[in-house]
Amino acid sequence: MEQKKIYAHELDDDEQEAENVIAVDKDMEEQNEVDNDFKSLQDMLQEDPYNVAVYQQIIEHYKRLNNSAMVQEIRKQAVENVNLTLDMWKDWIESEKVEATSFSDRVKINEVYEKALDSFNCTSNECHFIRLRYCQRIL
Repeated sequence: MEQKKIYAHELDDDEQEAENVIAVDKDMEEQNEVDNDFKSLQDMLQEDPYNVAVYQQIIEHYKRLNNSAMVQEIRKQAVENVNLTLDMWKDWIESEKVEATSFSDRVKINEVYEKALDSFNCTSNECHFIRLRYCQRIL
C-alpha cells in the first residue's frame, strides 16, 4: 500500500494543532532529559568535588546553553578543586579571546594563561619564552 505524503498546508487546523502539540511534547521530553542529566552531574560533583571529568561535562552543558557567566563560575570552582587538563585550559583561553572586547579583557586572558602555566609548574626558559610571545601577541 502506497502512503501519500501530507504537507503542513494540507492539514486542517485540528491536525496542525495536534502536530504542534506533539512537537512541543517532544521538545519538553528532550529538555527534561537534559535537565535530569545535568542534575545527575551536579549530584556527582557534590559527592566528589575533585572529579575533573564532571567539571568538564558541566562546563560543556553551560556552553551549549550560551551561559558564559556560569561557565566562568564553574571554571573558577574547578581551578580551586582539581588540576585542569591542558584542553580545559586551552578552551578557557580561547573562550576569553572570543569574548575579549577591551584591553582589560585581554589582560584577563593573560591572567588565565598565567594560571595555566602555574598549574603545570612551568618554570623552564621555554615556558617563559612562550609566555612572552603570547603576551606580545594579545597586547
